[in-house]
Amino acid sequence: MKETHSLVEYCHTIGSQPLPKQVAKHARVLLLDYLGVAAAGSVLEESSHIARQLVRELGGTAEASAFGIEPRVPAPLAALVNGTTAHGIEMDDTHARSSSHPGAVIWSTALAVAEREGLTGASLLPAAAAGYEAACRVAAAANPTILYRRGFHPTSTCGVFGAALTAACLLGLSQEETLNSVGIAGSFASGNMEYLAQGTLTKRIQPGNAAHNGVIAALL
Repeated sequence: MKETHSLVEYCHTIGSQPLPKQVAKHARVLLLDYLGVAAAGSVLEESSHIARQLVRELGGTAEASAFGIEPRVPAPLAALVNGTTAHGIEMDDTHARSSSHPGAVIWSTALAVAEREGLTGASLLPAAAAGYEAACRVAAAANPTILYRRGFHPTSTCGVFGAALTAACLLGLSQEETLNSVGIAGSFASGNMEYLAQGTLTKRIQPGNAAHNGVIAALL
């Protein structure tokens, strides 16, 4: 548990204070990139339409915005739709060392929870930075080459930890509660590479699922 405690303590600190100027500037660039690929994916990709149709049918409390859906939907479902949508055209940001696409997971989580809680950008950017830090560090430590060899998708299996951390920061959870959130997220980590066998759409759903599960982990 020592490593988990250290990671959570480090990332919780990042998420609870203003970012350095250059980091905040880069975070805004990543957010703009996310919005661009999500906007394109929302109209171009079948996977986005499928996710939206499911969420429309499920319904629920109006908490957060999802691409292509009116009115608002529950925050975990908004994260599901937006994470799926942002990964749709396969042009979302990539972290080389972890071989993952953190933006589709982290920003989908951050925007959904921030809207649910009525928060501003001042809270959004640090929480997202904390989530990026956690997701990329976990995936890099897990060794993406080994993960791929074993059939796992780093963006999803490791992204959920970053999503939980982002959501926890935006919900104002304590360090101990954030640690619990990350622990719960470990139970939700999933995402295999079986989509390569037949070219199925499950790859695009996996970042949305990681974002959804991260929100649920923090709420629990």
